[in-house]
Amino acid sequence: IVNGPLAVSMPAALPVGLVNVAYTTTTVTATGGVAPYSWSAIGLPPGLSMAAGTGAITGTPTTNTGSPFSVHVSVTDGASTIANRTYSLTVNLAPNISGPALLPAGTVSTVYPGATITATGGSGVFTWSATGLPSGLSINVATGTISGTPATNIGSPFAVQVTATDSNSTSASKSYSLTVNAALVISTPVSLPLGVLGVAYTTTYATATGGSGGYNWSATGLPAGLTISSNAGAIYGTPTSSAGSPFSVRVTVTDTNSVIASRSYTLIVNPPLSISGPASLPGGTANSPYPSTAVLAAGGSGVYIWSATGLPAGMGIGSSTGVISGTPSTNAGSPFNVQVTVTDSNSSTASQSFTLTVNAAPLTIVTPAQPSTLPTGIVNVPYTATSIVAQGGIGSYLWSAMGLPPGLTIDGSGTILGTPASSAGSPYAVHVTVTDSTSATASQTYTLTVSGVLTVAAPAALPAG
Repeated sequence: IVNGPLAVSMPAALPVGLVNVAYTTTTVTATGGVAPYSWSAIGLPPGLSMAAGTGAITGTPTTNTGSPFSVHVSVTDGASTIANRTYSLTVNLAPNISGPALLPAGTVSTVYPGATITATGGSGVFTWSATGLPSGLSINVATGTISGTPATNIGSPFAVQVTATDSNSTSASKSYSLTVNAALVISTPVSLPLGVLGVAYTTTYATATGGSGGYNWSATGLPAGLTISSNAGAIYGTPTSSAGSPFSVRVTVTDTNSVIASRSYTLIVNPPLSISGPASLPGGTANSPYPSTAVLAAGGSGVYIWSATGLPAGMGIGSSTGVISGTPSTNAGSPFNVQVTVTDSNSSTASQSFTLTVNAAPLTIVTPAQPSTLPTGIVNVPYTATSIVAQGGIGSYLWSAMGLPPGLTIDGSGTILGTPASSAGSPYAVHVTVTDSTSATASQTYTLTVSGVLTVAAPAALPAG
């Protein structure tokens, strides 16, 4: 038998090793020469050795300092012939998930911003897996990228464990907390308050819920003079134009994951507050109910509060209605200079002056009322004093009477008094007249009966008894 020359034939290369992980036992083989073979190696990393009788490399690498290692393998056959082969042996660190430190937050029903998990060490390629991901998210087995669209945030924050397994089936794991926020929505305001041309707008804050991180705000369609703060969502300013009112305003919020939510509003800009009517106030009459009259306003914002100065006694204005009503108790001072003021919800005010004329009540005799008679008088007996009462007119009253029986008169206060001197002509038709300071008159006719003196008419004498 003639053997071939001695040579180290296998393996073509040594497998990669991992620090502190048992090395994949690898047997170096030879061909040719004369059995038996004796093996040795120099340059093996610390922790590995070669069996002299079998050529098997075994052990657990304790370091990768110096990797790749230049390993010189020698085989000696029974005829003391030696063959050598040099290998490069790489020792890597054990697999370790190196990043990221944190997973970005997600938002329900919004595409996840994505996160790629990375690993170091190990050998070969990594295969990725994960447990605890929310519904709608998954990890790419080849790249370690977490992606998808979260379907729910129930259970947030989620306890996620990511595992990387290398080609030697060595694995490393890392735990993460993954927050999934509710869907981003603009929650308030429900509507935007009215604006008034040239009046500072009531600062109104838009607020959002859900999403992740901070919010950035923007708006389109705001009237000239109004703006929205990008960091606080405050709509503020002073409208400089009402052209185009009502305005279609769209408010948009963007979170730190670039998730966007919008809400549309209608914003009305009114003209400045003013009193729009009436042009004048109707006249009134003393002691008579005034014809209720509503003063009207236009522009401004919110509700109106009304007040008035200069109204005659007995009259007022409804604070919530602007209706002037009541019963003037006098016309002294007529015409009255009345100023009506309206205040809106922004404390803006508008005023207008009116002239209100209150006429005197018509001059009338009210007591005793007609048809009526005056108390009966008796000749030569003091008459029961009877007062005639008038109302209305202007100023003081002057009284007169015609048709009184002899002995009776009417005084300056309208009282009929005296002692009837005769009953001839009874019953008397008495015509009473009152005249005011403007010479206006009112009259009333009464019936006054005067009886004769009570006497015993018969018999002339009483018969004897």
